[in-house]
Amino acid sequence: MSTGFEALGAASAVLQVISFARDLIVTCKGIYDGKLTSEENLERHAQQMSDAVDRVQIRCEVMAKLHPQVNNNELQAIAKACKESAQELKKEARFVTGLCDKRNLLHAIHATLRGARHRKKIELLELSLSRYTQEMETEIMSHLCSRSYAITLQQEEGFHHLAADTQRLVRQLARGHTRLEDLIKEGSTQMRDTLAHEAAKIEQSVNLHTTTQALAFSTAAESRKACDIFLRSLKTSNMNQRYNDVLDSREATFKRIFSSYEPMETTDNESEMSGSSDTARYPTWMSDRDEVHGSWASFTEWLQSDGKLFYIQGKPGSGKSTLIKFILDHERTKELLQRWSSDVMIVHHFIWKIGSHEQNSIKGLLCSLLYQKLRNKRDLIQHTLCRFTHLSSHTEYSDWSIKDLDAVLQYVSNKNVRHLCIFIDGLDEIRNEDGYRKLIQSIEGILNLPNVKLCIATRPEVQIMRWLEVMNPPGILLEDLTRPDMRIFVREKLKPLLSGQCISFSTYEKLTERLVDKAQGVFLWLQIATRSLIEGIENDDSDDLLFARLDQLPADLERLYIDMWRRLNENNSVYRETAARYFRYALQQTTVFTMYYWNNYRCDGSLTDLPTLFQVACAENIETQQTILRSSDRMGLARIRQLCDETKRSILTRCAGLLQIEPQSVQPFTTDDFTSEDVRNTVDPALSRISFIHRTAHDFLRDTEAGRSILGWGSLSETVMHTRLFNGLLCLLVTCNTHWGIITKADSIFDKIIKLSELEGSRGLEVAINMLDIMKPLYDKQLIRSNEYPWDPQVPFLSNLIGYSQFDEFVISSLTREASTRLATDILRNGWIPDQPIGDRVPSTRLVNALLSLGADPHNYGVNHSIHCYETPFARKGTALTNLLLAFLSCRAYCPVQSGSDDDSTKNGWESHNERLCEIIKVGTSMAKVCQDLNATVLLVGGFQQDEMGIPSSVSNLEKPIMGFGNICVLYEMRKKLSMRLRSLL
Repeated sequence: MSTGFEALGAASAVLQVISFARDLIVTCKGIYDGKLTSEENLERHAQQMSDAVDRVQIRCEVMAKLHPQVNNNELQAIAKACKESAQELKKEARFVTGLCDKRNLLHAIHATLRGARHRKKIELLELSLSRYTQEMETEIMSHLCSRSYAITLQQEEGFHHLAADTQRLVRQLARGHTRLEDLIKEGSTQMRDTLAHEAAKIEQSVNLHTTTQALAFSTAAESRKACDIFLRSLKTSNMNQRYNDVLDSREATFKRIFSSYEPMETTDNESEMSGSSDTARYPTWMSDRDEVHGSWASFTEWLQSDGKLFYIQGKPGSGKSTLIKFILDHERTKELLQRWSSDVMIVHHFIWKIGSHEQNSIKGLLCSLLYQKLRNKRDLIQHTLCRFTHLSSHTEYSDWSIKDLDAVLQYVSNKNVRHLCIFIDGLDEIRNEDGYRKLIQSIEGILNLPNVKLCIATRPEVQIMRWLEVMNPPGILLEDLTRPDMRIFVREKLKPLLSGQCISFSTYEKLTERLVDKAQGVFLWLQIATRSLIEGIENDDSDDLLFARLDQLPADLERLYIDMWRRLNENNSVYRETAARYFRYALQQTTVFTMYYWNNYRCDGSLTDLPTLFQVACAENIETQQTILRSSDRMGLARIRQLCDETKRSILTRCAGLLQIEPQSVQPFTTDDFTSEDVRNTVDPALSRISFIHRTAHDFLRDTEAGRSILGWGSLSETVMHTRLFNGLLCLLVTCNTHWGIITKADSIFDKIIKLSELEGSRGLEVAINMLDIMKPLYDKQLIRSNEYPWDPQVPFLSNLIGYSQFDEFVISSLTREASTRLATDILRNGWIPDQPIGDRVPSTRLVNALLSLGADPHNYGVNHSIHCYETPFARKGTALTNLLLAFLSCRAYCPVQSGSDDDSTKNGWESHNERLCEIIKVGTSMAKVCQDLNATVLLVGGFQQDEMGIPSSVSNLEKPIMGFGNICVLYEMRKKLSMRLRSLL
C-alpha cells in the first residue's frame, strides 16, 4: 500500500497546496468580478500557498531519502504539477495585487477590463487543480491509504508522533471520508492554525530517529506477513532431514575433540583398560590419546582464530557427518568461537546425494544458509525486499535462482556484519548436475563474505583435494584420529557379553584391538563387523571360531557388503529375488508425500518419507491390495500390525543388514487424537521408513558391478515395480483416511503416474492408465483430494491430466462414455489455475477442440480451484478462457529470461517456452471463436516497481502481499478482447 509515514505527509502537503490555491483563485476571480478585496487578504492567501509548496518540496525529499528504492512516481508527479501550477498562480496573484491598490469601484472595473487574458489563465489553472484533485483522490485510496489501512495506522505506535495534518488526514480516511472535497473542507480551518508549528516539527525530525520510525512502521501486519512468506520461500520442509538422520550426537564418542582445551573425564572403559595387567602388551588408549591430542588441538585453535577455512577429510563411513553434528550440538563449540567474536552465529548445511534437490544442490545450500541468516531478523528482510523489489513475489523454493541467492547472500552479509561460522557436511555429495567446479566457486564466494569462517567435511575426491592443496587450510584426516573413540565404541558393545561371562576378559581385549585395527578408521565397517561378532558370541562360537570369523571379514566396505550378502542369500534364489525387490523399493525413496489432519479447525501436515513399512507390505501382497482398493471392507488394526511385523522380519533377514527400518514422526499423528496404545502400536510401525544404513550401501548397489548384479536378481520390470509400490501407497493412504481421517493431496500422486507414463514407451503409458483406473474411485470418494481444505471444491479427476498430451485419448474416451456436457465444461475450466504458471502443462489444441465438440462451454463461469494454502475469504469464479488468459500472464512472469535463470540451457529453454506460448495462442483462439461477448472484462491486480509495470495476475493474489515493500498496487479490468490481443503480442 503505502511507502511509510513520509508518503502520507507528502500527500497531506499536496492537499494543503490545493486548498490554499483554491482560496487564492476564489479571491482573484472575485477581484476580476469587481468585488472589493484587501491587498493584505490576497497576499495572505498567496503566502499560505507558497508555504505549502515549500512543505511539499521538503516532504518529498524526505520520502525519497528514506525510501530511495520505492516507487512513488504518481505521487511525485502530482506534487510536481501542483507546485508548478501554484507558482503560475502566484505570478497571476502579483498582477491582481497591482490592480487593486486603489480599492474603489473604478479600479475594480478597470481591473476587469484589463485582466481578461489573466483571468483565462486563472481559470485554466483552476481546471488543472480540479484534475489534480481527482488524481489525488485515486492515489490516496488506491495506493497510499485505504479506510481499513487507515484504521490500522491509528493503532501503530508511531502514529502519535506524526505531524498534526497527517494525523488528521488518516483519521478522516478512517471515518470513511474518501472524497477529496470533504478531506480539504474538513481540515482547512484547523490546518491554517497549525501550519507553521507543524512545518518546523516535521523538518526537524528528519534524522536517524525518522529512519527508525519508518522501519517501525514497516513492521505492521502486512509487512510481517510479507516477511514470513519471503522467509518461507527459502525454507524447505526437509531442510534439516539429513541432520536429524545422522547418528544422535549424544551417542557419538568424539568428546576427545575438546580435550585438548580442557581436561576430560576418563571413561569407565578407559579406566578399566588403564588398570589392566595387560596394559604393557597393548599400549592403547594412553599413547593414542597423546598422538591425536595435537591434531584435535588444531581444530579448537581454529575455532578461536581468524582462520577462514578448516577441513575434515574422511573415508566413506568414517563418521564425518556424525562428527559435524557432534560439533554443532556441543556447547564448547560456541564458547570457543566466542573467543573469535562475541556475537558469532553458527549455521550449517548437510549435503546429501541421495536426498532431494533441496538437499543435494548448490541452490539448496544457499537457500539453507540464507534462511538461517535471515531467521528472526525482520528488519534485515525488509531492507532486502526494498533492495531487491522483484523478490517480493517469491513464495516457494522453486521461485529462486542461484543468481538471486548469491546476490541476496552478499547483500545481507554486508548489511548485517554479525560474525558467522558455517559448517557444511558432504561436499563430495553434491549432485552431478552441479558438479564440484561450480560447488567450489560457490564455496569461494562464501569465503569472500565479510566476517565468515567455514568448516567443511568431505571424502577425498580428487577435485576437492586439489582445491584444498591450493587453499592450504588447516585440517584433519578423520580415520587417523578416531582410534581411541572407536575402541570405546567396541568396548561398550562387548561389555554386556563380558559381564555375562560369554567371553573372557582376554578375548574381550583382543577382539577390541583386532576390530579397531582392521576398521582403519571407518566407523561403519566397525559397526557392521562388531554386530557380526556379537552374533557369533551369542551363538556360542568358540574363541578360535570368533577370530576366524573376524579374519574372514573383508577389510573394505564394498567387499564387506558382498560378504554379508553371500552369507545370507548365496544358495537361495527365492531369497535373492525377495531381497532384490526390497532394495529396489528403497532405491525409490522420496520425500514429496504429504499427510494432513484437521484438528480443531487447524490443518496439521508434514512430509512423509517413502517407502514406509506398510506401503511395502501391501506392495508385496496382491491379496491385500485387492482387499483395500477393490472392496469396501476396512482392514483391522491387528491385521495391519501383523503385515508390518512379517515384512519387517523379512527385510531384516533377507537384506544382509543393508536396509534399516526407522520410526518417523509424522505431524498429524503427534496430536492427542492418536495417543491410545492401540493406535500408536499400529501407526508407528506402519509409517516407519525403509532406508539404507548408509549412503555407501546405496552407492554399492547403484554404482558397483556386484551391487548391480544383486539388483538383477529381481525378475520384475521397472513398470511392475512402480505399479506395486504405487498400489502400496494407495493402500497406505486409504487406510490412514478410513481409520484416522488423514487427508492426502492428489498432486504428488498424479506426478508419479505422469512420470511412469514416460517410462518404457507405450508399456509405461498402459501401466499409468491402469493406475488411474485404480485411483479414480478413491478420488471420487474424496479419500484423496485435490486440496487439503474441505471447503475448496474438488477438481474433476480428468482435469489433472490436461496438459499432458499422452493422456489426451484417455480423457476424450472417458468423457465420451460419460456423455456429460457439464463435466466436459468443468474439466476444461479447471485445466488451468489462474494464479499458477502453466509451465510445461500446455493443453493441446486437439484436446480442447475435442472437449468443445463434446459440448464444453469455455465461457461458462464456475468456482475456481486454489493452489495457495491460505485460509482466505476469496471465492473465485472464472471460465476456461479467463483462466487460460490469467495462467498465461503468470507463465510470462516465469519465462527463462525473466526469471534470471543462469542455467547453460537457457537458450533451449527459451525456445521451448516460445513453443508452449504458441500452443496457448492456438488454444485460446479456439475458445475465443465461440465467445458471445469479447467485451466482457477480467479483474486483475498489478503493480509498479520503480519504472516498470509488474506482470498482472489474478485478483485472488490479494490474499498475500505479492507486490511486497514499496510497490504500488492497482486493481483494473481488462476486456477479453484486449487481453487476447496482448497475449498474441507478447
